[in-house]
Amino acid sequence: MSLLGVLLIAPWLAVLGWAYWARARRYAVAGSRWPDAAALALAAIVAVAFSLTAFADAAPLYGPMWKFIFAALAAYGGFVGVLLMALLARRFGRRS
Repeated sequence: MSLLGVLLIAPWLAVLGWAYWARARRYAVAGSRWPDAAALALAAIVAVAFSLTAFADAAPLYGPMWKFIFAALAAYGGFVGVLLMALLARRFGRRS
């Protein structure tokens, strides 16, 4: 039940992951796809971890639905945060 927040937002996370993969593919050279795959895998792991943590830490004061809403928001924030850091690392990481 604690992963329901991730399941509810999973289609949107899949669209964001596809958009990241498609954008990174445009600028990729041979052999440079593994950092993008690692970033997507890390983003998925962080989203699940944030969702589980948020579900466990949500205050019951705001009602029974708040746990699921907070878990979905945390999963979204973690996923987007990792992908944003990966995009910035790809953009500013290779300065020669």
